[in-house]
Amino acid sequence: MVSRLIKKIVFIIEILLFLRLLTKFSNANPETPIVSLIYKCTNIIVWPFRLIFPDIYWQNHLVEITTIIAMIGYAIAVFIIFQVIQLFHPGEGSRVRNSQFPE
Repeated sequence: MVSRLIKKIVFIIEILLFLRLLTKFSNANPETPIVSLIYKCTNIIVWPFRLIFPDIYWQNHLVEITTIIAMIGYAIAVFIIFQVIQLFHPGEGSRVRNSQFPE
């Protein structure tokens, strides 16, 4: 139950980060309501990863490395969380796997 909730939250975060990456790359107008909302929602998500690497421009398009690093970082964090959960509750991981893929 908790693992499903974590997966859904991370999926939403990853979608928002992808939308941020896409809007930055396509030079979307940040003053439009939807783009502004995406930036407001994702600013706090990318904040821990800012200044790790500088952003780059490729053919006059911004490639926001911070967002890419955030996407990778959150994916790694969730993987580690699930590994720790499986370490302390080994039966839960196998039950989930068996219920998803019946033999």
